[in-house]
Amino acid sequence: MTPRLRALLPYVLVLAAAVGLSYSALHFGYTPRGDRPGPDVWPRAILLLLAVACIVRIVSMLWHPSAAEPAMLQDVIGDALPGDARDDAPMPRYPALLLTGIALTIGYVALLATLGFFIDTVLYIAALTWTGRYRRWPVRSCSCSYS
Repeated sequence: MTPRLRALLPYVLVLAAAVGLSYSALHFGYTPRGDRPGPDVWPRAILLLLAVACIVRIVSMLWHPSAAEPAMLQDVIGDALPGDARDDAPMPRYPALLLTGIALTIGYVALLATLGFFIDTVLYIAALTWTGRYRRWPVRSCSCSYS
């Protein structure tokens, strides 16, 4: 498989999944209540936006072929690594953190009905952020002038 087709494959698969799920979203069985939208509105909207994003990306990749990895991505990765790790050393892998993230996601779904959307989501994001080793908690304000 060529690198170009390999780069297109995820977008084609997600587009196919969106089309398949759209069939289900178009056939929800429910009783309409006046002017209120039914339970099919959000899934349809999300799947439509997902399909549009995939189509735009596929067309842009076909129209403007590029290198396998964008240079900007390499710049970001290079800036994020410490000075001694910028060599061609393999990136460390953390399978325990991955499994913890999967367990947190399963727990999030399981506790959604019990805790409610807001509390469950706040706890999930905090736990996932902590598990993902993001430790820059304070947010600094921008000292930009817009004059």
